Amino acid sequence: AQVMEPGATLYLQCFSDKEPAGEGPRRVSSEELRATFQEGWQVQSIVDCRFVTREDADTHFSEGGPQALFAVIQRV
Repeated sequence: AQVMEPGATLYLQCFSDKEPAGEGPRRVSSEELRATFQEGWQVQSIVDCRFVTREDADTHFSEGGPQALFAVIQRV
């Protein structure tokens, strides 16, 4: 909030809590995103998506890539 002027838009992609526990960062729910950006922000949308991973990477995520959330959030 300190580096974004009112009207600025934040585009955020994070690991979803729908991705099973294991490798990668902490998982986040859409409810947690809405609660975090409750004051001083307006959540425009949160949609399910996936991260693209390298085929040669030695990682173990859901088939099709790690489940994620993509959020569009505006500073008010």
